[in-house]
This record gives sequence, C-alpha cells and structure tokens, in this order.
Amino acid sequence: MRSFTVFTFLISFSLLSFSQSDFRPGYVITNDDDTLTGFIDYRGDDYNSVNCYFRPTMEDSRILYAPGEIKSYKFLDGRLYVSKQVEIDKVMRDVFLEQLVKGRANLYALAPGVVAGRTDRYAHSTKLFFIETEEKGIQVLENTESLISGKDGSGVLMDNQFVEYSKKYVKEGNEYIGYLKLYFQDQFQLMDEVDRVEFNQNDLIDITTKYHELACPGEACIVYSKPGPEIQNSLVFIAGTHINRVKLSVIDYYGDEDIFLRNTAPGFLAGIQLETYTHGMYERLFSRLSVFYTQVEHRDEADGSIYLKYQTLNIGLTINYMYPRYRLKPFAGIGALYLQSFGNEEGYIRYPSIVYNPVRKSFGPVGDLGLYYKINKRLGCKLQAEYFWDAFRAPEDPRYYSRANNVNITLGLVMALGKE
Repeated sequence: MRSFTVFTFLISFSLLSFSQSDFRPGYVITNDDDTLTGFIDYRGDDYNSVNCYFRPTMEDSRILYAPGEIKSYKFLDGRLYVSKQVEIDKVMRDVFLEQLVKGRANLYALAPGVVAGRTDRYAHSTKLFFIETEEKGIQVLENTESLISGKDGSGVLMDNQFVEYSKKYVKEGNEYIGYLKLYFQDQFQLMDEVDRVEFNQNDLIDITTKYHELACPGEACIVYSKPGPEIQNSLVFIAGTHINRVKLSVIDYYGDEDIFLRNTAPGFLAGIQLETYTHGMYERLFSRLSVFYTQVEHRDEADGSIYLKYQTLNIGLTINYMYPRYRLKPFAGIGALYLQSFGNEEGYIRYPSIVYNPVRKSFGPVGDLGLYYKINKRLGCKLQAEYFWDAFRAPEDPRYYSRANNVNITLGLVMALGKE
C-alpha cells in the first residue's frame, strides 16, 4: 500500500510539472523573410516538428507558431527546422522538417512520433527522410517491408516423399534507392554508390553531400545535423531511503505456515548508476545500470528476542522512457534486479530454540518512475522511486521462507560524460 501511494504521488506530480519549458537561444524566419531573434522552446524531436514556441526575451510571453505560419526556425546550437507541406501515407501534412543538408539537393528528417497510424517498422523506431531539389520538389524516401514465403531446401521425408518446408521472410522494398537515383541522375558516376546506401541518417547525409560536391564544385554545402549514431553516457550518484516490508515464516511439520515476523522498517541507500542514451532515441529511451548498497534493521517491539539486520548489494538493469517535451521530465522504466545480502553476523532471527540468520539472494522484476531536471549541458538532478519484490527460502533449512516488498526513494546528481 505504501509503495502504491508513493507511485500515485509521483505520477500526479509528473502531470503537474508539464508546464515547465526549456527555452534556448535561436531565431525565427517569418513568411516575409524577417528575422526574429530570441528564445525557442526545445522539447524533443516530436514536439519540435509541430510547434514553435518563441519569446523575444525571457520576460516576454511565449508566442506559438504552427507549420506554415513561419518559414523556419533555428536553435543557435545547430538544429534548423523548416516549414513544409509533405505527403505521408497519401495525406498532406504541414510540419516542421529538420533540415539535415542544404545544397544542390536538400535532405530533411521528420520525427517518427509525428506520424500517427503508421504500421511499418519506422513508425516508432526511426525518422522519416525527405529529399528535395528545385526541379523535382520534395519526396519522402521509403523503405517498405513485405512478408513473402520461400523455401530453403529443408524439409522432412513423409511416405517416401520429401516435403520441403515453406518459410516466411521479410523483404525490404528499397524504394528510396530509386528516388535517390531519380534526384541524382545528372551525376551518373554516383549511381553505383547509391546502390550501396543503407536506409539510415549517416548514409543519406553522406550521399547527399557527395552529390552536391559533384554537381556544384566549389560551392559550400551545409550539414546541419552531424552523422550519428552517438552514445551519450551519464554517471549518477544516488542516495536516499530504502523501505523494506518483510514477512518471515516457517513451515511446520504439518505443512502449515507460521508467520513469526511481519514488519516494515526504513533504512538507507547509496550507490551509482550508468545511464546510456543513443542518437535518435535520446531524450526518450535509455538504459540504466545500477549498483547500490542498502541497510535496514527490523525490531519487533513486542518480543525483543527477534532482531534482524539486512545489508544488501543490489545490481539492476532497466530500460526507461523519458517524456521529452519539458525541462522537468517524467520518466518510467522496467527491468530486473539481483540482490545479495552480506555482513549479517550482527543480526539473527531467534525462532523457538533455533538461531537462524538468512542470507538473501534474489532475482526478479523491478519498476521505477521519477522526474529529471536538466540544470545545464553537463549537470542534472532527479527524484526516483523504485519498487521490487523478492522471495527466498533459506538454504540452511528450506522450511524458512522470506518475502519482502522493497521501495527505494532516491535523489540523484546526474553528470554527463564525454561529448554532449
């Protein structure tokens, strides 16, 4: 019940925090080609593709520009978004495309979350790409998939006849190759290289840049988005409260369970975490490796002969989703955790005429949620609540059984490692 209360509180707090924003220096180009300098709200790829919140100064009220109401907007750290009307799944959409390359041919990307209702593998896992020239206009680059049946020679002998197995395969359409050849047809020497282009941001930026260099030698080609993928690691130092609700029991000779300790006690926790983000998934999905120490003591006030002290080393691995649109970002995740108790020589359970000091070993699922606040490019902080359940039988005597509900509430200092 306590863990449920904590989780409910954090979810409510997350919803109340959505008003937070992250305004960064940038400028807007109006439809009249005027330049407005100020600050633009950065809330992740999905949000930036359909909204532009602008403030001339941080004291001014924010102004919302939708696609079509301005020509483009740009963050001073490099990202450029251009207003375009594009056809996606036979529907015309007004969006802000992120411009990756500007030159003889322009290359754009659109965040996958913007396109609702897509059923192919790109709907939730990667960006959509677009190619554009003055002569041919703009075209989405597709790589659709289809399921086909085929045979590989394997099978079984039945009634003196060999019956070959039929297997299903996923076949990629590679339509983008044909569109690239169409748009780059004036540079015939590039066609063999186009055939080898993979459907990813790196290769598409490279081939578009090479096309510009061949078509317009000596003219500058601007690459606004550097090739990925990159890995971003953050080290987190955590400390907080560990709440352990334990139930210890013994199975008697008649098979009945006798519960001789049921108690909830707070303790403390300290440790480190390594969080890893990948380019394209950054600010949405990330993995976390946690190593931390907990200590908790249980006393039964009614019977001083029962005393229990747990010290545990915990190793956990979770996959988390972070809501990217606001500076105060809620996140949630699931994973697995292994715990090993140690140093229990000071603690024991005294059950009628038996001294029992269990060593806890457990492996099971873990869930967490929390809030992350970015202080600057290198530092952040977070509040996190984590829940896991463990159970074990004592190796000394399998009659003894322990079950525990565990809640960790921690504060963490987040430090970005390497290049931001």
